[in-house]
Amino acid sequence: MSARRIRETATCHNPLVPEPRIYLHRLTSLRFFAALVVVLHHITRDVAPIPGLSQLTLMGTAGVGFFFALSGFILTWSHKPDDTLGRFYRKRFARIYPLHLATFIISILVLIVIGSSFSPAEALTNVLLVQSWVPDSDIYFGMNAPSWSLACEALFYAVFPFVIPLIRRLSVRRVAQLTIGTVVLNLVIAIIVTIATESGEASRFLLYVFPPFRFLGFIAGCALAHWMTVGLRPRTSMWIPVVAMTAAYIAVFAGQRVLGQDWGHGIEDALLLPVILWLIAVAAAADLQSRPGILRSRPLRLLGEWSFALYLTHWLLAQGVEHYAPGLKEAPLGSRVAADAAFVVVAIAIAAALYYTIERPAERILRGSTERPAMREKGRA
Repeated sequence: MSARRIRETATCHNPLVPEPRIYLHRLTSLRFFAALVVVLHHITRDVAPIPGLSQLTLMGTAGVGFFFALSGFILTWSHKPDDTLGRFYRKRFARIYPLHLATFIISILVLIVIGSSFSPAEALTNVLLVQSWVPDSDIYFGMNAPSWSLACEALFYAVFPFVIPLIRRLSVRRVAQLTIGTVVLNLVIAIIVTIATESGEASRFLLYVFPPFRFLGFIAGCALAHWMTVGLRPRTSMWIPVVAMTAAYIAVFAGQRVLGQDWGHGIEDALLLPVILWLIAVAAAADLQSRPGILRSRPLRLLGEWSFALYLTHWLLAQGVEHYAPGLKEAPLGSRVAADAAFVVVAIAIAAALYYTIERPAERILRGSTERPAMREKGRA
């Protein structure tokens, strides 16, 4: 039997192979909550601290780990075997670079206005998306700090076309082993590096920023997506992994406080990765089964569409607020809560504006199509 005939047979007779026009709306909605956690991490520390919440959101960086795993999942899920290398790279460039370039330019203006200096090295590495390869926090967190994660995505995109054919060949058992093995390896490396570096600056670079290590979370997402195409179908209610994610987050946070230790972002993210993957799998399965739910609602899907812009712009807004309203940190608690809430609303409004004026139009033009980009992939990576 020819390879083509095998593919046709699998598609016709295996109900577990995803339909080509099924869109995973829940995953789009979940992107907003991941971005929101990152936003809260920054504003409850730098804009208007709130007792208790400021400490709890220190682990909000886990939202970035969610993005990496989701990126691998969506790219694998929506991958077309007949896609050329050039077309794939063009779509990936169109997906992230226009908004990155726009926020890079905005960051220059913001830094000039607030009187903060930056070096040519910071600017050059940032605009080229290589800042996360440099073990210097002034570099990898320079300009628009959240954009460090795009340097990781650039590596993922570069390697993906060469990795996906290998993953696609794996059986159910092998891809399950790859998914679980990657999660375990991620945790083992995080523990070893944290102990060896005493959870210092080197640990933050190697386990939080360094693209090769973050590649493990991406690969776990890729493996999970293929696992679902060949058989995995969680039938759990969405609320169970959501509650489990919340409980795991609180448990990791509380564990460090009880033990009087700081495990660092590397171990925190590694401990949360299994629950993140479970959440992604359950959400995707729920959409494949056409189950109703709030995560399929139009408002949450819109917020999910705006989440990339929210992620890339909120830091710049926070820098401006911190500069012009430094007194917020000492304001009454009620005023600080109101300020943080107002910040989130304004940040979302700015994100929506950039989505419609820059992100989506530029992506459409660079893709060379008038079709809405969001409708061309079964989710957004």
